[in-house]
Amino acid sequence: MSLDQAEVTFTRQGEALDRELLEQLAGTYQTASEFKFQVVLKEDNFLYLIALEEPDEKLVPDKNLTFQSAKFSDIRFEFVMEEGQVQALTRKTPTGEYVYQRC
Repeated sequence: MSLDQAEVTFTRQGEALDRELLEQLAGTYQTASEFKFQVVLKEDNFLYLIALEEPDEKLVPDKNLTFQSAKFSDIRFEFVMEEGQVQALTRKTPTGEYVYQRC
């Protein structure tokens, strides 16, 4: 964007989440085909998806319990909580929506 003869770049930042909440979201999740993967909270205070033989995927906070893939802006993740407990992780992509149950 051009503003007063100079270039300006705006970078949207998601809300900062409490470390206790992030720790609660971390855990083991399972696909419908029973493939298990981990959501891990690393020292940089970001959640990562960790699956065998795949590079770690950083989850960037968006709002509430919704995160965006650091690699692909059109992939979103949302944690599903019921009565204060994490029940599932939903992955939304251009090809569909996938629900991973918490183990």
